[in-house]
Amino acid sequence: MADWADIQERIDGGRGKAGDVLGMPHDVYRIVAGSNGDFLAAGNKLSTQMNLYWKAVKEVKGSQEGDTKRGFSIYELVADMSGYKVGDLFLNADPIYQAGNVKVNFSSTDIVGICLASNAPEHKAIGVRCNKVAKVYRPSATGPSVDGYWTPTVENAAPLRLVSGSFGLGTVGQTPALVPMGIQPLSPSGEKAVDDVPGMARKSNFACYMPPLPGFTLAEGDRVEDNIGCIYSVIVSYRQDTGMAGNFLVLEKESNG
Repeated sequence: MADWADIQERIDGGRGKAGDVLGMPHDVYRIVAGSNGDFLAAGNKLSTQMNLYWKAVKEVKGSQEGDTKRGFSIYELVADMSGYKVGDLFLNADPIYQAGNVKVNFSSTDIVGICLASNAPEHKAIGVRCNKVAKVYRPSATGPSVDGYWTPTVENAAPLRLVSGSFGLGTVGQTPALVPMGIQPLSPSGEKAVDDVPGMARKSNFACYMPPLPGFTLAEGDRVEDNIGCIYSVIVSYRQDTGMAGNFLVLEKESNG
């Protein structure tokens, strides 16, 4: 009689065949002990041209302990996932179907990626979409900046860096790591930026997902700067290391790029 390991091997083999037929080529990135710089640095590339098919799901009940988290784009990943781990980032690398197909047909710094958030045996592999890269900063709360302003600025905040496989805060002025994230708008909420101005819109909120970041937990008040220069403040931060792993955030836009 086949045991669970034999069953899982057959499941992986079948999904691998389906992924080879239906999927697009992806490069795979993984943070390891010697990783430095950016998440998607060449030195963190685990494999290339791995065929992966994304299948959108409305909920993941039956594969996970809870329903889809609102505001996040969650997919079933169809491929042989036996060699991959939670936190791996799959970046679309199709040589033909890029601009005009999975991306706009003009220059863009957005990415087409997905992070493996769960890869439990005998269950569907689940990924969360990542469409941008971002820098993360933590402002000082001890007093005004060097410019004399009490409101923290990105220029005077500690950057998130990746050194020897671990994420941590550097010192002001150091180069921050670029981290993949998935972001999409939510309904505006909260107070108006200026209450007594007619027609003033409320601040915009966004759902944001970041892959697991070894050694670091985002906190409320951290700043996120995306690849086009928009700056957001973290107003809700939830890190999950099991189930569907990663950082689930709510951001409030502070400025446009």
